[in-house]
Amino acid sequence: MPIEYRDRPEGSVSELDTVGDGIKVIMMIGTLFKDYRPLKFFSLVALLFTLVGLAFGIPVIIEYFQTGLVPRLPTALLAVAFIFLACLALVASFILDSVAKSERREWELGVYRMSGQNE
Repeated sequence: MPIEYRDRPEGSVSELDTVGDGIKVIMMIGTLFKDYRPLKFFSLVALLFTLVGLAFGIPVIIEYFQTGLVPRLPTALLAVAFIFLACLALVASFILDSVAKSERREWELGVYRMSGQNE
């Protein structure tokens, strides 16, 4: 099928927004990933929190073993908070994964029952 190409009329403005549309697409991919693969998504979040917590905590632990003191208590508390968030994200991943599997199973059973009634 032949396609005609013509230039944009004078004075018209494109409605495309490269950055804005790209951000919307990436956000939608993230949302779909979170909804359909919650174990992987929240495990990655937990891994990120763990790495940040270790980055803050290891220097404090090394300093404690060298001096027996914890002079950077706020940093130690921040490290503990990140490790706590990592544990929370990991538990949430297990719960949400089991809920998603249960809903998927219910949906499949519903489709199976509906197809069985039509026969």
